Amino acid sequence: MDGTTVPPGRMPPYEAPTHEDAEWADAILFGTPCYFGAMATELKNYLDLLGPQ
Repeated sequence: MDGTTVPPGRMPPYEAPTHEDAEWADAILFGTPCYFGAMATELKNYLDLLGPQ
């Protein structure tokens, strides 16, 4: 494999969402594993960054 093709059944890598992505979107769906009743830290960090600074 030369690094430009994606094996069957695998998704290509994507860039992390930005604050601008959340501003233009009509809706945002979040999916996360649940760890002891809390969402994944990566998602919590992203949501915290969306709020007022």
